[in-house]
Order: sequence, then structure tokens, then C-alpha cells
Amino acid sequence: MMYGIYMRLDLLMHENNRKQLLAECKHYFLTMAKTTGTLWENNLPSASCNHGFASYSIGWLVYALTGLDLLNKNQDYNLSSFGINLDLVLPISENRFLHITIKDNEITPSIN
Repeated sequence: MMYGIYMRLDLLMHENNRKQLLAECKHYFLTMAKTTGTLWENNLPSASCNHGFASYSIGWLVYALTGLDLLNKNQDYNLSSFGINLDLVLPISENRFLHITIKDNEITPSIN
């Protein structure tokens, strides 16, 4: 899971293939999330069913949904193509959350 699939998802992100990236994230991770509420080390529940490295997937999901690359500090965001307004809240730890708001073509990230 972590090597082949993660590399594939990273390549989809770098190729700006957001639609396929989102579809494949759902394919690989949705069953895990529904089954245990966590993401796993493996693609079957035969190993760790709560693996910290799986948090890497949040970057793909944010990118697939918004076009926002959390790791690319040099990205020039052209939000006019989004045509969406959203408020995305993602848990970082037990009491901390990443909030990403897109409204009127402006992205406002915050952590609290």
C-alpha cells in the first residue's frame, strides 16, 4: 500500500489529475475509513489499522477537492477556476483542526 499506491497517488497529484486522484483516494481509503474510522498501513486489515503515515493522504484529498497543494509553498493559486465555496475541516490531532475555507475565490487556511 505505502509504496506502490502512495507513489501512484503522488504522481496523479503532480500530473494535476484531480478527478482521478479523488476517485482513487475513495477507492483505496473509503472502505478503511468506513470500517474502522482510520487509515491503514496495508490495503487489508491484516496489519496496522491505524497508521500515522496514512495521514499523508490528506494532502491528496485537499488537492483533489480544492486544487490547494499544502506542500508547495511556491504555488500560485488561480482560484477563478474553482467556482466553489467550501469550508473543509480536517482533524490534525485530538483537539486541533485544519480549517480551509474557499469563498469568493479566496483561500483562508487556519489551525485551531
